[in-house]
Amino acid sequence: MNDKIVSAFVKLCKMSQPRLKEYLFNILKNKGLDPIDAPGYLYAEGSVPILLTAHLDTVHSQTVQDVCINQNNSLVWSPQGIGGDDRCGVWIILEILKTIPCHVLFCEDEEIGRKGAIQFVKSGICPSVDFIFASDRRGERDVVFYDCDNQDFESWITTNSYFKTNIGSVSDISVLGPKLKTAAANFSSGYFSEHTHAEYVDIEIMKRTASELSKLIKNHKIGTFYPYTETVYAYNDEIDTLCEKCIKWDDFFRVCRCDIYTDCNNCVMFEDCFDRFDDDNDIELYKPLKDACAGFKPIKQGGYKLWDCRVR
Repeated sequence: MNDKIVSAFVKLCKMSQPRLKEYLFNILKNKGLDPIDAPGYLYAEGSVPILLTAHLDTVHSQTVQDVCINQNNSLVWSPQGIGGDDRCGVWIILEILKTIPCHVLFCEDEEIGRKGAIQFVKSGICPSVDFIFASDRRGERDVVFYDCDNQDFESWITTNSYFKTNIGSVSDISVLGPKLKTAAANFSSGYFSEHTHAEYVDIEIMKRTASELSKLIKNHKIGTFYPYTETVYAYNDEIDTLCEKCIKWDDFFRVCRCDIYTDCNNCVMFEDCFDRFDDDNDIELYKPLKDACAGFKPIKQGGYKLWDCRVR
């Protein structure tokens, strides 16, 4: 069964952002939806009032050409960077849509400032949904809420699924939640070592996330709305002043838009952003691949370590 799933996932990974957007537009049309293809996003209204969102871009400069898969079809990697962040989230949405016709939002350019999400909330489209789900989180079992402090929403998720609350920095739902005034959560989707060429995807975790989210949605009582409730922080005036001096300060959203590549010493987010950046040359990042595959050989080709199992 994993063979079909891996093939479908790899197909998503090998597309550029524009090609993927076109591909998803056609899928949504074929499902009888009426998708809106606009600069920065692709949106379709469903009959179930829940918004699923994922982003279409990755941090990698090359389009995936070579995909390596271990012997039991459970781990996927590419020397060009597999882009599980966030092609895992795209696959999960497509999987949920097979049985649950939710609202769907695919955003462009999340990795360079959540540009697609910003364009969407500025478009005037305001879907009437009970909550927002994203799967744009590394690892397994995490659910993060960022500055959304709706305790009922958090409790409902953690009580009725295998996810556990963790902390995170920022993603598209950091824009969508407060502007749509709707509670939002971001879930682990099975990618690891994101933003590096050692990034890999655990197919079993990705499948489990899709299954758990489907279960949550099916168990949700339609019409039970979870509003966005802002977390209150005790920042002092000096920190607020520093953040507003940042070259990436967005006065419309009252948030700093520094990313992992931005060297902005005036920003209080600076240290946290760089904590997320892993060195591509760190051999420890490749250790899970070596442990999972007897055929892994740390040889060099084009500057990358290759995973010598089955290449597609």
